[in-house]
Amino acid sequence: AVVSTQSRGDVFLSCEYAPDCVDSEGKGYLVEQGYVDDVNPLKICTCKDSGSFDCACPNDDLVCSGGSSKWTDDDTCESKCVKDPGYCYSSGDPHYLTFDGKYY
Repeated sequence: AVVSTQSRGDVFLSCEYAPDCVDSEGKGYLVEQGYVDDVNPLKICTCKDSGSFDCACPNDDLVCSGGSSKWTDDDTCESKCVKDPGYCYSSGDPHYLTFDGKYY
């Protein structure tokens, strides 16, 4: 892509750059430049030093209360609070019936 062209009489000077990243449509980007994802308009894709794009959901302001953590779906960028994992312990009789109906 041409960045600038200058003319002085009969002499034309043009400067070009080699992009660090190229998207699927052939458009070039420099490092830290980016675009909004076509599939998910909430997702931002940024050109990285590696020559590839890093596409991520923007950080939202969702704050979760104690006992839960923020979870973001990478496909839809939907965020919600989910309960932290729980742990079960048992003692006594080594045989028990689980929530899914299995007997051990």
